[in-house]
Amino acid sequence: MNDAPNDSAHDGPGRSTDDVLADLDGELSRSDRLRYLTVGLASLVVTAVTGSLWATEASLPPRTHLAFAGIVLLGIAWMVVAAYVLTRRQPLYAADRVLATGISVIATSAVGIATTVLAGVRGGVLPGLTAGAVSAVFIATAVVLHLGARRRRDALLTRRRDLAGAM
Repeated sequence: MNDAPNDSAHDGPGRSTDDVLADLDGELSRSDRLRYLTVGLASLVVTAVTGSLWATEASLPPRTHLAFAGIVLLGIAWMVVAAYVLTRRQPLYAADRVLATGISVIATSAVGIATTVLAGVRGGVLPGLTAGAVSAVFIATAVVLHLGARRRRDALLTRRRDLAGAM
């Protein structure tokens, strides 16, 4: 006999709508919080080290300045994501994944374009085409992951609305 309350919507044996909604509305687990804390601290360290090196080395070539700027911006972006996730008291519904994959699309695109241009300018047509092809694969992978994260978020929000409406 089923010990679950008489509720019309169940998410598996013995799970009521209230149980599922409680899971969906729960905060981040301790392991997820530790993971985001680690990401935030690692980003802080990388950004601080790269930024201090960048600030103290005035005679760097322009492309190195651009590379350091990119690393610092990427580190800041990851710190913002970590801070956003750690300070939220509401459910995220995969918003963190959408943000993370969005950063990956931007970073992969910037690095891919820069690599392709540099390979073409310094190595010629064949290295430029090769770098462009490899970059396109990485960019396409990042875009597919981002679209998957957006679909997952939309599905979670739809499920939340459906379950809330069933109560």
